[in-house]
Amino acid sequence: AQEVVVSGLRNPYRWSFDRQTGDLWVGDVGGLQEEITHVPRRRIAGANLGWPCISGTLIQSGCTPANYVAPVHTYPSSSDVVIGGYVVRDPSLPAFAGRYLFGRFDSGIFQLERNGGATAKASLAQVSGFGEDGTGRLYVTSLSGSVHRLTQRGAGLRLTSIGEFDQPLVFADDPGATERLNHVRLSPWRDADGNIAGVISRFPVGHSQSSEARAGRLRT
Repeated sequence: AQEVVVSGLRNPYRWSFDRQTGDLWVGDVGGLQEEITHVPRRRIAGANLGWPCISGTLIQSGCTPANYVAPVHTYPSSSDVVIGGYVVRDPSLPAFAGRYLFGRFDSGIFQLERNGGATAKASLAQVSGFGEDGTGRLYVTSLSGSVHRLTQRGAGLRLTSIGEFDQPLVFADDPGATERLNHVRLSPWRDADGNIAGVISRFPVGHSQSSEARAGRLRT
């Protein structure tokens, strides 16, 4: 049977689980406010994050959601939208151990503070997403095509470039078109040291606006 685990989200971009505690963290692009919500593991099932009754901490439509979980951080909505990140469990980032790092599209990477505020830790334009590998190492991507690993210099956060990728624009034809994906070609993607870190999957399609160079996806 289908089950709704969490409700009350507007546009979660993005969400993650703390690999140590199982807690859920959500970056939700708001109508009035951008928000970061922390849902402890024991409260995940049935949790309501408020939308459309509440946007961040502001009343949106006046209803009262059951099982409401309030955000731990908000800021006014604008083009500088929230990009949800991860709780740091990477042993090579001891200065950030147990802290939640997230992005703002125009501004870069921020650390959530215990008082609900946020502190800028690294500048990066057009932040598009974060990733975590099997050992807990964290990565961030930008719409410019850059891929960075989050590393530490002293007590500060550093972005170490590990390569670039073609931002995927087209994976299939427009709705109603008859063309379909015709083949997939994989090529190795190497990090700054020349090690194979993943593959680039390219999906050529028949649509005139597509091209092999514009239809790539990074897979690690």
